[in-house]
Amino acid sequence: MTTQQPAAITGLSLSGIKIFADLSLEERESIASRCQSRRYRAGELVLAQEDPSRDVFFIISGTVRVQFLDKTGKDTLFRAQTAGEMFGELSAIDGARRSATIQAEEDCWLAFISPEDFRDTLTRHPKIALDTLEWVIGLVRELSERLHSFNVLPVKQRVRVDLLRLARLSGVANNQAMLIPPPKHADIAARVGTHREGVTRELTELQKMGLVERSTVEGRRALAVSDVDRLQQMLETVRD
Repeated sequence: MTTQQPAAITGLSLSGIKIFADLSLEERESIASRCQSRRYRAGELVLAQEDPSRDVFFIISGTVRVQFLDKTGKDTLFRAQTAGEMFGELSAIDGARRSATIQAEEDCWLAFISPEDFRDTLTRHPKIALDTLEWVIGLVRELSERLHSFNVLPVKQRVRVDLLRLARLSGVANNQAMLIPPPKHADIAARVGTHREGVTRELTELQKMGLVERSTVEGRRALAVSDVDRLQQMLETVRD
């Protein structure tokens, strides 16, 4: 039995979605009238790779995992997506089947819109079209960087690249970043193509170097990246 439950959605519900940030409440209400929404439990499948559906999803709350399934049946974690982001736009644009599996990492509230209504929204709002283009370009760049890392960097450097990426996503201030909650070693391993023990060894080494440390923020577990610039310089030295 599915645990998906319909939930009412309004223009206010869409206020946190990044590509709708510049719209008025009235404009968001118009888009909301074209959307449906569902709540998903942690661990629940949202979309399967090769699924023929083409709806575009907006993450109102929660986090989802984007995973690729290879020919051997092995899942590779690509990224986690959080509130304010979207997924499914590629199939809505090019009509192809889903290129990845999407699973709820935690309880999620997702809005979704048909491909026809999404394309009409892009036509009516050039700024949304531009933001969508920038989002897709960002995905292409991320995939390109990961492909480069897999081809030329040893495992320990791939772990550092992923840690630097997470630090930038969380926000860098005063050359430091706080990852809340701390990334799972198994998830880093899945992204960089290694095993969990290898990630644990590298993070332990970075901790000895004073680059990372376990921390707590308002009662929540965290991983502090203490010197983002030095981590970047270490990677640049290897690439040179």
